[in-house]
Amino acid sequence: PDGTRIAFDSDREGNYDIYVMDADGGNQTRLTDNSGWDFSPAWSPDGTEIAFASARDQMLDIYAMDADGGNPTRLTYAGTLVDHPSWSPDGTRIAFDSDHDGNYDIYSIRIK
Repeated sequence: PDGTRIAFDSDREGNYDIYVMDADGGNQTRLTDNSGWDFSPAWSPDGTEIAFASARDQMLDIYAMDADGGNPTRLTYAGTLVDHPSWSPDGTRIAFDSDHDGNYDIYSIRIK
């Protein structure tokens, strides 16, 4: 959020996971490591959490975790495609897109 760190997804280890690095490309760290794809990371406004989409548990859902990769928490139980999480400016909601009803729409969930 302050421009010094970047969150990104990569399949460099054969499976999509979430990484962070310094803005200059240094200090790359993998935050997730599981058999399901983790992708579309988004920093919380205060920089303490990262929301992301994940295909772990054989379902696509939105998760949030601490900025160091700890405490991953499943936030949705959509049972359908969900992607592109985005935090509200005050950090209390996460918006995401989903084809829940057969058409892509924007949804939001309150997390705090």
